[in-house]
Amino acid sequence: FFFQAEDGIRDFCLSRGLGDVYKRQTPTIDTVPRVATAKHKLRDINILPGTIVRVGINAVGFRSSDFPDPFDFRPERWLDEKECSKRGPFAYLPFSAGPTNCLGKYLAMIEAKLILLEFLNRFEFGFSNKNYVMKKAFRFLYEPLDPLELNLTVA
Repeated sequence: FFFQAEDGIRDFCLSRGLGDVYKRQTPTIDTVPRVATAKHKLRDINILPGTIVRVGINAVGFRSSDFPDPFDFRPERWLDEKECSKRGPFAYLPFSAGPTNCLGKYLAMIEAKLILLEFLNRFEFGFSNKNYVMKKAFRFLYEPLDPLELNLTVA
């Protein structure tokens, strides 16, 4: 597999489109502890400096204020600059954020892009069951409750 001239565009689209893939396959760690450094008020809860606050990063990526139809798989939502610019930088956190984010973030993104590109270049695929609905189960990690069966043919 060799990269081609339009790789900049392809890389941009893949990086953006992978957002919905990661959104569907929620992060391994579903909450991230942070220590409040200043006094805050969250609705009727006072948060004092030094309080440990756990951020539910799975829930953050499914707010309808940031993602219309948040439970729909729509990779194209990441290609629209207007739609992307409306969201803040912390609207979606598959690898956490800030100085304590995931060390493997960049490696995971590179691996995901390479695997996806190889897969799309080598195979044509379709669902065995056209009515399949993804239901998640949390065992050690999030995974499909029912097997996802694909038909693969060599391209």
